Amino acid sequence: MTSGTDFSGSVDTDWEEVRLKKQLAELQKKNEETSTEQSKGSNRSKGSIALIRRELEKLLDYKRSELRKLENGEYDADAVNVFGSVRNDIDDVRGQFETMQNHQHEREKELARLRQEIDQVKTT
Repeated sequence: MTSGTDFSGSVDTDWEEVRLKKQLAELQKKNEETSTEQSKGSNRSKGSIALIRRELEKLLDYKRSELRKLENGEYDADAVNVFGSVRNDIDDVRGQFETMQNHQHEREKELARLRQEIDQVKTT
């Protein structure tokens, strides 16, 4: 027999009522356990939400101070060096690209010349 339908301890003739009362007690116990677990979990999540909020506020403050520096022209020497270095890198890549493009055009001209020579040899 299952625990939900064991009526041996009951003298009452209304077994259905006894069974339902027992199920109700079990459900109430499960509900209390679940409520306890949820309240513990919500306390943990509240703490993590507060931590995340503090971190985001710190990040926002940092970004605001950096924006103020940029707006006021208060660049530090490292930032100027980094920007200058990036600008130089971009100029170098642009120059390399143009050189490679010129080389490609020269090779295409050479290929066209060779094809003409091949066509001339075929016709003779």
